[in-house]
Amino acid sequence: MRTNRLSAANETEQIVRDYFDNRPGWRATKLDLGKETAADFRICRDGNCFLCEVKTIHSVRADAGYSSPYPPRGAGRRTGNTEFWFRTVFKEKLRLHLEESGVSHLPYVVRLDSDDVYVPTREEQQSFFEWLVAELQAGHRGGHVSHLWRPMMIGRSLLGFSAFYPIHTLQHEVDRAHRVQLTVWMKSGTAQETGLELSVHPYGTLNLNAITGNLEDGLRQLDQSAAREEDQRIARVIVLAFASGIGFHLLVLEDHIATLLKDNPRLCAIAVLSWLPEGSPPAEEDGLWSRLAFQGSAPRVPAFRVYHNPWLEGVNPLDPQAFADGLSTQVYPSRQ
Repeated sequence: MRTNRLSAANETEQIVRDYFDNRPGWRATKLDLGKETAADFRICRDGNCFLCEVKTIHSVRADAGYSSPYPPRGAGRRTGNTEFWFRTVFKEKLRLHLEESGVSHLPYVVRLDSDDVYVPTREEQQSFFEWLVAELQAGHRGGHVSHLWRPMMIGRSLLGFSAFYPIHTLQHEVDRAHRVQLTVWMKSGTAQETGLELSVHPYGTLNLNAITGNLEDGLRQLDQSAAREEDQRIARVIVLAFASGIGFHLLVLEDHIATLLKDNPRLCAIAVLSWLPEGSPPAEEDGLWSRLAFQGSAPRVPAFRVYHNPWLEGVNPLDPQAFADGLSTQVYPSRQ
């Protein structure tokens, strides 16, 4: 069983290849061998073929001020406050700082939540890191800590402490303040022996720029392969996979996909990879708990939400049976 967290683009490609090769009559042939610009696969059944390019979106989220609802073409090349930089720069520097600052042995869980994916400046990071280490050390020794901390209680039981830290204050009239929430609690039992545990959770909005940039790259690869086909009107599909899931942003994604399809009439469909429970769920009369247990324990299998292009021009339409597996969903955006 595969998980829904994709570690690399080639893993996503293998998922797509296995999906078609394991279905009767379908065969996926690898085209992109690194020698020339090409789509990932030509996928055929009974001589009816389409080209498929697979893109994994690693930087799924962005700061609200970074990703406009409908970014212009080429916008995916801008750097900014995105999930990729938040995790690879801010999170990793924080992790290393805690490991090297003499607090890594402390028996606590430190959770950091960010409503956006603002990446602090070097000076902001350094101030925050030094403050957090000092607070952990003081709290562990029973000394004085910042007034920002508030106890987390259930009844009379103390669970831990929580604080909102102002990681970026307003610098000018069009600036926006940013803060992170910290939650610290002590590990129980033998878990204390493993030392400090860091957990980081950024949120933010959907990174539409990353989606647009990946789609533009994919369409170029599809066009290059189509130019070498006997039938240059061959259908073209881009599969999108999101490394950390899209959360509650499905409607935002669908709105953006409709715009991308309208702007790219040579693209037959965009198929979004998802993971669904394998097998049939319990009957309604079995109750809510049985259905929840099934959702939580059943192995996951790949399925797709396929958005067909109603503005298609100059290319063959995608065979509707391409993703007709009993689990995947076919979506036809309105031309209005």
